[in-house]
Amino acid sequence: MSTSSARGRLGDHTSTPRVTVLELLFDVVFVFALTRVAQRVTDDLTIARRMLFSEAGQTLLLLLALWMVWYLNAWMTSRFDPQRADIQLVVVVTMFGSLLIAVCLPQAFGDRGLIFACAYVTIQVGRPLYLVWALRGHDRQATSIRVLVWALAAGVLWLSGGISGGEGRAAFWIVAVLLELVGPALRWPTPRLGRAREPEWTLAEDHLAERYVQFLLIALGESVIATGIEISVRPFETERMIVFVASFLTTVLFWRIFFYHAGLALAQALHSAPSAIRLSQSASYTLLVMVAGILVAGVGFRLVIDDPEPPIDPAWVVAIVGGPALFLAGRVRFEHQLFGRIPPSMWVGLIVMVAAAPGMVFLPPLAAPLGATLVLAGLVAYETLSGRREPASNPPL
Repeated sequence: MSTSSARGRLGDHTSTPRVTVLELLFDVVFVFALTRVAQRVTDDLTIARRMLFSEAGQTLLLLLALWMVWYLNAWMTSRFDPQRADIQLVVVVTMFGSLLIAVCLPQAFGDRGLIFACAYVTIQVGRPLYLVWALRGHDRQATSIRVLVWALAAGVLWLSGGISGGEGRAAFWIVAVLLELVGPALRWPTPRLGRAREPEWTLAEDHLAERYVQFLLIALGESVIATGIEISVRPFETERMIVFVASFLTTVLFWRIFFYHAGLALAQALHSAPSAIRLSQSASYTLLVMVAGILVAGVGFRLVIDDPEPPIDPAWVVAIVGGPALFLAGRVRFEHQLFGRIPPSMWVGLIVMVAAAPGMVFLPPLAAPLGATLVLAGLVAYETLSGRREPASNPPL
């Protein structure tokens, strides 16, 4: 921690362009947290169909809650100097709370619901509460007050759901997570204070862009780790190994598709955007769609590794094909947000992926993972051979 960072008031310092090592350690916790989310999705796709949609809805709700913890922490370290001791302490406390949340995820709608809610509210209320105190008298305090007001309102709903249980828990938590999502989109409008104004943010675009990219890498890392664990406890049969290789290639293809022309261009786009705040908020939701696609696809591949014998469950086909389709949809929107264009090849890949899904239900289980991988590989091959060049954003591969 630099001496200049340690001195003076919190509001007098802005964030650094580069991400700190502590933030990378923070992300390690979220690799574990995403494995817990993925495990819930796996359980959702193996339960009775009459419960599938309700269980999947619960998992989506928990993913959104987990995302908001990471997202608001990334915004904090992109606004204030992450090398300050007090900000580092907030990150460490958030890290432990996130670990507790991850442990509770599988039973969040069961016996550990109240613990989950308490840990979540402590993080989401505690962070802006400290910032309000540390920024007292400073002109950057107003935004933290707005965030705190919205966090308190959502916190009441999270705790009410944790106490009530059953269907009441789901109802309270749905409204709570909607508040969490709508708040940033509307810039936390609050009585007397109104909405947050852009001059109040003093955002480090390079820092936030790097954090966004790292979150997508977390999802890719979760896919590799979880698939490796799955194959390590199964017999090394031909069908399983084929799906294992296809899963790994799909992860690499996700990486390639994201970074080609777009992944490393976010910081530059934020610098040149008329409103960096609006673009960064919009891009965050798009990033979440791509992360969800990566998680769902990984779950589908692992289910076939677990049971490669025909017939394949239609829900597995939805995961195997729907995950990449969701990723491509997010990637199309991401490029439009950055460059104002829509790559036709991405649309073609998305349409082919969706159109091929119904027929895969009647084919051997290997057809779905291999088909999804081949579509992504074809898309990458076309993009590579088409000759579009933007050296600042192209990965070497």
